Order: sequence, then structure tokens, then C-alpha cells
Amino acid sequence: MDDLVRIAFFCKDKDTGRALRALVGIAQGQPDVIPVVNADLAKNGQLRQRTGGKASDMLLDYLKRNNVTEFETDNVKEWLVSNGYKASSAASTLEDMFKAKTIQRLSRGKYGLLDGRQAESESESRAGDQFVAYLKKKHQSEFNMDDLRAFLISIGRSEKSTYSAMQVMHEGKKIRQLGRNRYAVK
Repeated sequence: MDDLVRIAFFCKDKDTGRALRALVGIAQGQPDVIPVVNADLAKNGQLRQRTGGKASDMLLDYLKRNNVTEFETDNVKEWLVSNGYKASSAASTLEDMFKAKTIQRLSRGKYGLLDGRQAESESESRAGDQFVAYLKKKHQSEFNMDDLRAFLISIGRSEKSTYSAMQVMHEGKKIRQLGRNRYAVK
């Protein structure tokens, strides 16, 4: 009778199927396929750690590798669960990312990567200031409330926030009223 040997090895995710097919007829029993997070194969074939090992670091690495620039809290919870963490740790993971200045809040429950830049100042992230910048970029000098509502919805804000957006634009003296429901950008 031959002695049995247990073999454990690592391979890239894309090569898993090919490796398992190669073992058909040779291996006895069901192989354990376990995804390895936070690891890369070095050129010498050794495993090396990709990040520091904190959930926030690993999430940031995942977002950058998959070219994700905006995400929601539900996306963070799904990623955490798929990597063996509890979904309830989403708040602390996001808090760590805020402290490291790697993300910024875009709207309620929606976040964006900063990609090494400092967070935008509060005035640049306010909807009224964003709308003025949008109009200037489009070379549109006049607008009405319907234009503002459509813009707010397009950036994920509630159309009920038109009043606060108008207040921001009036305070900054960025607009003037032309008539009923018509305004111009200064």
C-alpha cells in the first residue's frame, strides 16, 4: 500500500480551474479551495502581504484595484461579509478610512475615494457651490429651479434641498435673480 501525502499550494484565482482539472484522477477526495485575501505572489513564488491587514486598508486596496471611485455603505457591508468580517463593522471601517483621509462623504450613505488628494473644503462640497461650478463648466449663465432640482437629483441629493442650495448661492453672492423663478450666475 502506498503512503498518502497531503499537498497544499497557492495559485492565482484565474488558474484555480486548470489546477483542479489537472488533479482529477490523481487526488483523492474533495480539495479545499480557500480564497486568500490580502496576499500576492512575488516573482520568486513566495506569498507577500498586500496591505497592513486592517479591513480599511484591504477595502481601499480592493476599491483601487477594481477602479471603484464611488461606493455606498451597502457595498462596504457586502465586501466585509465576503471577506469574513461582520457587516456591522462597516461603520468602524469607514471611520478608519475617514481618519486616514482616503475617502470623503458625497451624500448620505455614499462615499468617494480621495486618491491621495486632500478632502474638498466644505464650501466646495456644498450642493449650491457644486451647481454654480457645473453651470460655469457648461457655460450656462441662466437657470431656473427645475435645472437646480435636476442637478441635485443627478448628484444623489434630495430635490427638497433646493432651498439650502439657493441659500448657499445667495450667501456667497454667486447668483442674482432675473425674475420669478429665473436666476443668473455672476
